Amino acid sequence: DANVRKVITKEKQVDPIWYRDMSKLLDEIILDRRKGALLYEAYLKRISELCRKLKDQFSDSSYPNGINSKPRMTLYNNLENNEELAIKLDETIIKNKPDGWKGDRIKERMVEIAIDKGLKQENMHDDELVKKILKLAIEQKEY
Repeated sequence: DANVRKVITKEKQVDPIWYRDMSKLLDEIILDRRKGALLYEAYLKRISELCRKLKDQFSDSSYPNGINSKPRMTLYNNLENNEELAIKLDETIIKNKPDGWKGDRIKERMVEIAIDKGLKQENMHDDELVKKILKLAIEQKEY
C-alpha cells in the first residue's frame, strides 16, 4: 500500500479530484484491513483492483461516451462532471495551444486567454476557475 500511496501522491496534480477519490479508497481498504473486516486475501484483491484503476483510468466505465481521453476525464472530474464543458474546454485548449507552450509564459497566457473566452461563452467567468483549468492543462501529457 505504500507504493500505491506513492503513485497517488506523485500523480495527483494531473487530476486532483480523481486521485483524491483513489486516496480515499486506499484509506478505506487499509482501515478495513486494520479493523479485521478484510481477510488478507480480500485485502490483496482490493489493493490489486485499486492498482488496476490507477494504471488504467479508462477502465472506469462511469464516464460518458464523450469523455474519451485523459485530458477530458481530468476536466470532467474537476468541473463537477460537466461533460459538455469538459469537451468544449478540451477542444479549446487543443485548438489554441501553440507548439512548446508549456513553460513559456507568453504561450501559456495565450492558452489561459482561450480558456477564459471559452468559459465566458458559457457565462462562467471566474478567474480562479481559469487558473485551475490552465494548471490542469499544463499537467496533461497529451497537450
